[in-house]
Amino acid sequence: MRWRYSWETTTQPSPSIAGTRPSREMGDVVARTTIRVWLSAAAVSIGLIFPVRGADPTTTLTAMGKVLGAAEESMAIMNHCREIDPANKDVYDDLSVQLIALYQPYYDRAETILPAEGIKSGFPDGNRFRGAFLSSLRDAAQTEIRKVATTLTPEQNITSCQSQRGFFQQDKGLFTPPSSHFPMETRVIDEWRSLNC
Repeated sequence: MRWRYSWETTTQPSPSIAGTRPSREMGDVVARTTIRVWLSAAAVSIGLIFPVRGADPTTTLTAMGKVLGAAEESMAIMNHCREIDPANKDVYDDLSVQLIALYQPYYDRAETILPAEGIKSGFPDGNRFRGAFLSSLRDAAQTEIRKVATTLTPEQNITSCQSQRGFFQQDKGLFTPPSSHFPMETRVIDEWRSLNC
């Protein structure tokens, strides 16, 4: 399965993100917002699927939920940025391509893991389980981004969006590699593949 969005027209980033640096003007608000959005990716997404507080991060479904939930929230942020900052739409498209490159291996693994784990969890149709799982992550991500965006002024929203170029160049924030941001969860996903394939 190729993780695609309707805006995607290119597979290579354009020069629009080359040479950009984070602005000192982004300040604490942007840093707090980015951290809050990034950390809420797993919490909100997993909460809708696994209502048990403190779900075991070593289970495959929880691990997939955290990693793919972060991916969905990252893409929801890029979609939000496209909407509120249309002058930089191409930049957000390019950044989205980079996010897809980071998370595509986990979506590829989800093609096998989610149906199998769904059946093991008692769902009769693994493919329907996979669709429902991914859909709930996407819905939770979009809801969370809309909620966070309403707590910021329009200027703070734009500043937060425009700071993403600098985070991309530094492999920070949304662009932290999943294996660095979620080491235990990505290990669980990798181990599942080696044990079940």
